[in-house]
Amino acid sequence: MKFSLKAVAIGALSASVAFAAPIEIEKRDANSDRIAACFVGLIFTGAWPGSCQAAVSVSVGLIRAIAINQMSMDFTPTNPWAPSTSSNSIVATMLSIPGITLPIDSVQQHIIIADGGVELGNIDTPWSAASVQGSTLTTAFPTSTLNIFPDAHTAFTNFVSTLSTSATHDVTLQGSVDAKLNLGIFGHMNIPGIGFKTTTTFQGLNGLKTVDYIFLVDTDTSTDFGTIFMSAIVNIKNPSNLTLRLGTVTFNTTYNNEYVGPSTIKNMVLVPGNNYLISSTTLDTSITGVTDLLNHLGSGDGLLTLTTDANTSANYQDNFIQALGMSTNTNQLRLFDFLDDLTFSINGDGTATATFNMKLNKGGISRKSIVQEIVDFANIHGYITTEFMWYAEVILNNDGVHRLVDWSNLGIGSSGPIQINVGPDFAAIMTIT
Repeated sequence: MKFSLKAVAIGALSASVAFAAPIEIEKRDANSDRIAACFVGLIFTGAWPGSCQAAVSVSVGLIRAIAINQMSMDFTPTNPWAPSTSSNSIVATMLSIPGITLPIDSVQQHIIIADGGVELGNIDTPWSAASVQGSTLTTAFPTSTLNIFPDAHTAFTNFVSTLSTSATHDVTLQGSVDAKLNLGIFGHMNIPGIGFKTTTTFQGLNGLKTVDYIFLVDTDTSTDFGTIFMSAIVNIKNPSNLTLRLGTVTFNTTYNNEYVGPSTIKNMVLVPGNNYLISSTTLDTSITGVTDLLNHLGSGDGLLTLTTDANTSANYQDNFIQALGMSTNTNQLRLFDFLDDLTFSINGDGTATATFNMKLNKGGISRKSIVQEIVDFANIHGYITTEFMWYAEVILNNDGVHRLVDWSNLGIGSSGPIQINVGPDFAAIMTIT
């Protein structure tokens, strides 16, 4: 856990799903003909037998492809693994049924996002209006939660990290759609569980390579000696179709390839295309690059460059304890979550004892066999081995400034896995996992 997820998002889930080509060329196979006959029968008779439900439940049946042409993502909620999302333009390509336009007027979606064969999380949307023209269904969905699966946190991190530096990235959308059809004299009918599975191209931020300083607003030298605060309008160009709410983000600023200081944009929201935002830069006048910048400010334009990485966003700190060193299967399994803040005071090279509360991260039935390996290890050794994954906020001399220090690589200062002694009652976790 070596990053702030929202910061990865700035480099990252500016991914937007673009128009996607169907993963299979539409063909008149037996199931396609069965689906067509089922809907013809439904429209003219109102009948929907179990064989028809089975026909539309397959992953490539009625729905052949899905494109999400606009999406909004909010990475500021308290839970880092539950960002909110919405879309005002989703287009599904369906099986073409000659002479028939399906009278679908609303849908709800159950979407699983998978990357490289790993299921990352799911979105369950409420019922939303839909329309059909020919074989094209158009819909949208209001704010819904993207729930990242407990065992997919690392995979999701890699997913958004890839999108931060890539122009495009292919993912898999799979799941089902429930549809309501207006059958006229037969009334409305709900067809649940219409399956789909399609490869879709997400457009990434491509490293946010296009960030321009537009003009200087003002400079303030009255606050701290040796420090100048510079405000400027910058334009961050979002190449995707995704709207991102990222909170407060800090960039590294350079002039003539020399670092001059951090630039902060508060409550940053990126919409597709141009984003004109106010950037506040702290300039240390003892830095050579700052001196050069100030000398040229009054005589002409200068080129300033903003860059960011996975540790430059003000965000939640996701703290937890993961398994380490007991087996290949159990490594990096999230075991416990912190329930409260851990605070202590320390001077010089001293030590301090800290107390905190945790809860077991259940994770679901899918990981029971992995947890059993940890229990077996504990029965033999009387302890388990873990790694503390947390972000420490350091305050010096009670100055009130919260400084982030990434100790996650060191396991809070340990050079190896941390042992936690457990008793025979530890096996009881199997009953609640």
